[in-house]
Amino acid sequence: MKKIFVIVLLFASLAANAQRVKYKDLFPTLTDMSASEQLSALRDFIGYELDHPNANFRLALLHERNYRQANPLTQYESVMAHAAETGNRYLKSKQLVTEQQVRSDNEYYAPIFGQFDSKGKLYAPFPFVQGKIQRGYDSAMLIQQKLPAIYKSFTKSVNQYDKAVKLFAQISTTYKSEEDIYMFYSVAFEKQMDELISYYDSSLFYFNNYLSLTKDYPLPDYKQQLIVNEIKTYRLDGLINRMTFLEDKVLFWNYKQWVERIKVNYKSEILTMQEQLSTNEKKITEVLNILKTSSSADLVRIDKELIYKLNNYDKNSLALALLRYKSFKQEWMLKEKLQASDTLLNQRLELYSTLIQQNRIADSLYQDLQTSITNDNIIKHQQYLKTFYGGKSGLDKFTQEENSLIKKSLTDYHSNLKVGLLTSLQRQEVVINKSLKFGSASIPLFTSDSIPGSLDNSTWITQKKLISPDGSTYLLGVGKPDKKNNNLVSFIARVNPDGKAGWMQNYSFSIDSAVVDANNSIQSAILTQEGCAFVVTSTHITRPESINTFVYITEKKEEKLKKKLKEVTVLRDLLYVEETNTFVLTFKGNSLIQSFTEEETLSVQCINVLGDLVWRRDISFAGTLQKVVRVRDGFVLAGNFTLLRDSKGKEIRTRIATGQTNPYLIKLSARGDVQRILPLVSDKSIYLDQLVKVNDGSLNVLAYESTFSDLKKESLNPETLKHVMVNYELRVILSSL
Repeated sequence: MKKIFVIVLLFASLAANAQRVKYKDLFPTLTDMSASEQLSALRDFIGYELDHPNANFRLALLHERNYRQANPLTQYESVMAHAAETGNRYLKSKQLVTEQQVRSDNEYYAPIFGQFDSKGKLYAPFPFVQGKIQRGYDSAMLIQQKLPAIYKSFTKSVNQYDKAVKLFAQISTTYKSEEDIYMFYSVAFEKQMDELISYYDSSLFYFNNYLSLTKDYPLPDYKQQLIVNEIKTYRLDGLINRMTFLEDKVLFWNYKQWVERIKVNYKSEILTMQEQLSTNEKKITEVLNILKTSSSADLVRIDKELIYKLNNYDKNSLALALLRYKSFKQEWMLKEKLQASDTLLNQRLELYSTLIQQNRIADSLYQDLQTSITNDNIIKHQQYLKTFYGGKSGLDKFTQEENSLIKKSLTDYHSNLKVGLLTSLQRQEVVINKSLKFGSASIPLFTSDSIPGSLDNSTWITQKKLISPDGSTYLLGVGKPDKKNNNLVSFIARVNPDGKAGWMQNYSFSIDSAVVDANNSIQSAILTQEGCAFVVTSTHITRPESINTFVYITEKKEEKLKKKLKEVTVLRDLLYVEETNTFVLTFKGNSLIQSFTEEETLSVQCINVLGDLVWRRDISFAGTLQKVVRVRDGFVLAGNFTLLRDSKGKEIRTRIATGQTNPYLIKLSARGDVQRILPLVSDKSIYLDQLVKVNDGSLNVLAYESTFSDLKKESLNPETLKHVMVNYELRVILSSL
């Protein structure tokens, strides 16, 4: 404390009256001062005694200590300033510090060198002092000579790499993926890429120069190694939060390699893709122009390689959406050319069904096109759009025209298909009021929709007429052949291909015993490979009790099967599956007139030619079954409902109190599993009258506005006709509900 007090008094005295302190008084206090305090005190002393030898020598030592302890890279200015001052003080010391002066003032030098004389007293030999001065001066001069170039190379490397990092970060912010880089590639962007290479090359050049210079003049604590990392994952690699230039391993991201890879890929992939895009556009447009006046042309498919590239580099590609739409339009236009040539009704139904499907595909592709029209996508393909569409305005005009075309053509196709469907349902019998003799029975060659309440004996009514591919005809119906018995008997009669009577077989089944106690009728019949199959429903004459008998008879009148069925509800539909040689029967309700309000079980059953049950599927709902049609992988049931459960078990009800009903479609697999339940819901009461299958892609619901309480077939208003077209998967293609 006493020494510190003396120092304070000394400085106070110097500041107050600038009194000169003798060095012999200052020297003892230096050992208790910090380096910075020593430096300050000696500077003050030198201020009024410039040529004091030991003061200059000690100042040189302090400045030398400072520059050696400072970081030459981060404290460069301080190092250079202290080194300059070190050189100056050592140079001054060379002039002032003599052997005689060191000998006389040895106590000032002795503590620095730690040498002892023969008496064990601290002693500083002059050669030691002189050597220290020379070495200190040489080191100060050398660092002033070597460090500027080292520091310059180092800082230039850091600055150039910093520019590279910031530019790469800017690119990464602007372009979310390398695919975006390729698609938005421009002259301005290529200039940025060249700048990135320049910054990277400069940084690497200067850093290698820095390493070379530091081999010749090593920096304390710096033994650095250059590490170059490859940018493998864009926006993950190449971005840094801090510089590593002061660490042992200095990491450089190889921006040059990345840029060169981008440029090579752009030239090899993107420029080629743009050429392919133009070529495909020209070819497809040429075909579309040909099809405007011609009914034939070699259709052009989009190059698979181009599709791959666009999908790979251009997500939600506007160019690909345009090509896909126009490529498909070739097929669509070619199909349209068939309208004039197809004159048969079935062919027209097929054609308009196909055209509607084509139209819906075109509409879907058009919607994809609309979705892909964004500002970014337009920029990506601005040259392509400018060349072939006249830019954004031309593209807008094109899409508007195509949208109008799709809407108008759909209206036309739909109208023509509905007319054709209605015509197919309204075909009249070719043979009117003619009969054919089968023994004593005169069988009508035309069908009747109803059976008179009182039927005379020996009178026959034909209810169904099936024409085989070989030209033969099966007539099925009822009659009263026996005067003794007053019951209805079912019959089947075969007309040979030449139009002559073949054979006739009657069927009358009893419920209780062998006695005649039931009226017989044929509800459904179907042709098979070998003949005809049908179900005879026998209803007791006096009580509401029925049985069903399945009959399978060949064209030669051989009965392959005649079996009473366990199911006693009313048969609504019968199908024959040729591939499996099985029959699918659909039953529902106990009355010929189906109930709209009572929940009943609809039972779909499959039997083989032996009458054995293959599978069964029961569906409970309130409504009607109108039709069952076969599709490629199963069956489609159609009807009306007031209560229906969807595939998840959720109940869907109509407003029964107002007589509302809505159509439904149910898809079953080939094994009878329910695959989809499609309620065609409407706020209005819609009655499904017919399901007309044109092909697997065209199942057509024909329905009318009518309540089930007021339903009369003859009163269905054609002006309220509703049309729904679905495919075999029950995907709605169009609907006017």
